[in-house]
Amino acid sequence: MQQRFLIFLFSMLRQVVIITVLLTHVSSPAQADETLRSAKQALQEGQYKWAFGLLHPLAQKNNPEAQLLLVDYYKKRSDIRSAIHWLERASKNNVARADFELGKVYTNPPDDSGHLYDPEKAKKYFEKSAKSGFAEAQFYMAKIYSDNNETKQNWDLIAYWLRLAAEQGYPAALYHYGLLFLEGNGVTQDIIRGVGLIGQAAKKGYTIAEFEYATKVFQGMGVKKDYTIAANWFKIASHKGNVLAQQRLAILYMAGLGVKQNLEEAIVWHLIAKQNHDIQRIIAEASEDTKKFVAKLDKILESFSATKRLELRHISSNFKPYIESENG
Repeated sequence: MQQRFLIFLFSMLRQVVIITVLLTHVSSPAQADETLRSAKQALQEGQYKWAFGLLHPLAQKNNPEAQLLLVDYYKKRSDIRSAIHWLERASKNNVARADFELGKVYTNPPDDSGHLYDPEKAKKYFEKSAKSGFAEAQFYMAKIYSDNNETKQNWDLIAYWLRLAAEQGYPAALYHYGLLFLEGNGVTQDIIRGVGLIGQAAKKGYTIAEFEYATKVFQGMGVKKDYTIAANWFKIASHKGNVLAQQRLAILYMAGLGVKQNLEEAIVWHLIAKQNHDIQRIIAEASEDTKKFVAKLDKILESFSATKRLELRHISSNFKPYIESENG
């Protein structure tokens, strides 16, 4: 017991010594970077007190990265009021991400932080961040204008902000900017350019763009028609949980378009799609051809033996979508 206590005491003393050494040598950028690396590691390992001891002195000296890491620290502790305090400190230092995060604070409903929902204040912070070149804030500015009346002036502003974010490769902006070119809203209609932008978003892993690009490749709209490439994009989006892609993939397996015909695989994806709570609305809004294909898949399912139906339902029920972080 005494030995365990001594080990614990030695460990705590070691951390104190390391913090003291780091904090007495943070005058140069290289030394500050070393302290920040140690703080990040401490946060990842759940050593929050140690991380705070490293970050707080740097943040007080207006180190922007330390201030943002303190925001993350306070968020983990559900101390929103303190997180906002450091966001405001960083905002005064013109840290674009801090302005963006403050914009999000004022788009949220009132909470115990005492900060109220304030769309005008949110817009002010988003615009400041966007003008600093922060791509996500530029996308949010486009979203703000798209939520208002769709006047010509608003379409021009939507296109302006989406273009800036898309030029930085922001996936959601690439996708939505591509849609503008398909429809000719705020830009001169250009189907080929629009599909190209959507394809760029798809290649960056933006799920709805993967589905949309697959559809355009399947149709040959703005891009060379290729059922195999389309099927591959439908597969990618299907594995990430896009119900429309799952429905299309089931049809492709049934028809043998872009993939080798496989009725069992078709039924598995058909059943996976049917697990979505919104599937009835989706089918109701689908084209007549799609409705016929869905009815045909139901008949194929019923044509299998009871044992096979049970097996296919078991496979579909164990489906877990591949989830990854994406924006927009």
